[in-house]
Amino acid sequence: MKILDININCFGGTDYQREKFKDDYGPRCYLKMWDERDKSKEINGILDCIKRHSPDIVIMQEYDINSSEAQFFEMKMRTNGYILESEKPESPRPSMTVFFVRESTISTHTYVSANHTRNGRAYSIKVGDIILYGVHIPPRYDEQFWTELHKFVKKIMSEKYLLIGDFNTINPKNMNQVNELLKDATDIWHAKGNDSSISVMGDYAIVSKTINIQNVDIDSFDEGYSDHPVICLLYTSDAADD
Repeated sequence: MKILDININCFGGTDYQREKFKDDYGPRCYLKMWDERDKSKEINGILDCIKRHSPDIVIMQEYDINSSEAQFFEMKMRTNGYILESEKPESPRPSMTVFFVRESTISTHTYVSANHTRNGRAYSIKVGDIILYGVHIPPRYDEQFWTELHKFVKKIMSEKYLLIGDFNTINPKNMNQVNELLKDATDIWHAKGNDSSISVMGDYAIVSKTINIQNVDIDSFDEGYSDHPVICLLYTSDAADD
């Protein structure tokens, strides 16, 4: 199973951030200014990346789910055989973590609730023998979110799991919490011999100790369509050898 993860920065590319627009133009006007920006280059670039790598599951953070760009993107992904899955949006223009699942290769999967209060920042499903949890950790330290995440991980500790996404470890308090997770899990990027981090901002792929790291391959690369790199992970289930 091939998984592609990217924080798409609300299709803002490498130089523009929606939150910066909010600071510059104020909470009442920033979305109008943001929506006026042409994002077709980023949208088409990300679609091309997905087509070239042909993943079974695409996990995205900072997906502006109710924007016209997201509606266009979802239509294109549906045409390419992917269905969108996410928590229910709780505000008019949330920036969410979502999954696109390719129906032709992922025939069955089940939703797994992580019971987050800020539920738009994470989503989780079980595919075969592994739980996939995509997340965008709040950049401002959120103790409740972390408490909920640790509780979720404790609940699934005996299972195989992958925690992947933007952990915003540029905030040292978030880095401390990632280190807590890694006491009982594995940073697969470093376990595979990479010395540097995936990104300065704090993108991680963390797998449970129940997973044989020989069953996981990981790569990361910059496509130039976001301020975050793409993480490409290939997972082979033990059951595949049965």
